[in-house]
Amino acid sequence: KSDIDENELKRLTVLANNIANNINQIAHRANVTNKVYKEDIEDIKSLADQLIQPLLFLQSKCLQLKH
Repeated sequence: KSDIDENELKRLTVLANNIANNINQIAHRANVTNKVYKEDIEDIKSLADQLIQPLLFLQSKCLQLKH
């Protein structure tokens, strides 16, 4: 049986919050300027890439708890 470390959850929460804030800043800039920049799209993709591995790790831990 594999336990989920509380620190892992805290780190994931902080990462998700930081990413959400960055995406909100990009969305705000897009609304103000009425333009979406290539760099902003690349930033969003990069932020999503940063989040996917920790989420997949958490998913695997949760699935281990079910069995």
